[in-house]
Amino acid sequence: MTDEWFQKEEYASLRKEVESCMSDLGALEKAVVGGIAVIFAWVAKDGASAGVVALVAWLTPSVIALYGGLKAKAIASHLAVLSGYLRTIEDAQLPEGAKVEGWEKYSERTSPGKRTRLAKQTWIGLLVLTVITGVFGFATSICGAA
Repeated sequence: MTDEWFQKEEYASLRKEVESCMSDLGALEKAVVGGIAVIFAWVAKDGASAGVVALVAWLTPSVIALYGGLKAKAIASHLAVLSGYLRTIEDAQLPEGAKVEGWEKYSERTSPGKRTRLAKQTWIGLLVLTVITGVFGFATSICGAA
């Protein structure tokens, strides 16, 4: 087994892992938004009428948003580690002064941290929106029940 063969196979395997993580991230985003929408729709239509049960029902989407954000951060951290290692393999395989720089280097050079910042802002925005909506919905259900 040669070093070149090993690095090529490892690179291919790690790229597949990156693709899998990106797929997981997309599925997580869809599941969180879908879950939040379903719970808010249910609570707004048939929700608990008063007290602690209503408060829990209205704030459950905020817990889902928080969990989704934390899980997305964990996936993003794993992707960052993979990206750094893939960059190391690219550096080892590409000769000095090569016209091609490798995807990881190109991505970092053209838009450093852009997706990470946008994802973080989106998850925080979703959390804030669900908290505000939950508090407003709970207040409205209490006022409507009285």
